[in-house]
Amino acid sequence: MSWNNAYERKKFEARQKKQAEEYRALGMTEEQIKEMYEFDLEQFKSDRRYRMHTQQFTSSDFDEGEDDDSESTLLQKFFDELTVTIENSGDKSRYWWIEEIDNPNLVKKIKALPQDDIELITLLAFDNYSKTEISKMLGCQPYHITRRLARIEKRIWN
Repeated sequence: MSWNNAYERKKFEARQKKQAEEYRALGMTEEQIKEMYEFDLEQFKSDRRYRMHTQQFTSSDFDEGEDDDSESTLLQKFFDELTVTIENSGDKSRYWWIEEIDNPNLVKKIKALPQDDIELITLLAFDNYSKTEISKMLGCQPYHITRRLARIEKRIWN
């Protein structure tokens, strides 16, 4: 796939300028508009990375022929990665890690926590979000997250 970054960025900036005008007309603050821009910019960058590093298969790559030489070399090379099995389909729950803990007392204490606290642990330890990112997602200050984690730690280990 081709990506003309200068052209795409120019179109992106033009759309953002138009959206900023609309946001101002709706009464959004400059800080809110900046946050929306930053979010859209991250999506733009993600799209760019995807398009720069993804190669499409053509339908002729999958045409069945008489011999194995007619298969796409990419399909042959990445067949295992492109194959989905039931074991790898994401059957596990979001909180799979609790069942992996060997200490039954610890499992019992974690399961006794409120759902919000279990989600907080999952976001921090397994989804690799920082305390600052989590606080933005939850709409609170980072020190609230630190206090919640201290409270959770106290409930688990005491």
